[in-house]
Amino acid sequence: PLTDRSGRDDLKNTIDSYTGDGGTAGHIGTAWGMYLLSPSWAGVLPSESAPRPHGESVRKTMIIMTDGEFNRAYTGATDEVAESYLYFDNLCASAKASGIDVYTVGFDLNSPDALAHLESCATAPSQFYDAKTGAQLKKAFKDIADKLGNLRVAS
Repeated sequence: PLTDRSGRDDLKNTIDSYTGDGGTAGHIGTAWGMYLLSPSWAGVLPSESAPRPHGESVRKTMIIMTDGEFNRAYTGATDEVAESYLYFDNLCASAKASGIDVYTVGFDLNSPDALAHLESCATAPSQFYDAKTGAQLKKAFKDIADKLGNLRVAS
């Protein structure tokens, strides 16, 4: 469940234990971002983490950040890149249609195609960031935080 800072060390340790294998299935992370915000998935999550219904004076915002091109898909299709981006584009459209405010951040991406998909996914052009350095990445997240104003996570 979403908790206060008491679980922060456990979360960081779990993240630190992950290893990369050179593949990025960005559509899967995007899907899980939507699941965490969608009341349709409330039954899968612990009750204290269940998302509130849309329109209940709750601002639903999703930030998608990636440092790689999407090159893994669900089915092992011949063209995994195209399939992954197709899923991603559909998920982005669905998120925005349901009222989720989407920000996207590319980090050290050099693929014009990858950048175009991220830019298209953002709710507005001003919600897309192309960070090439660590300093630019920090600036992007500071800008997003400033745009969101008084941000707090609540279940």
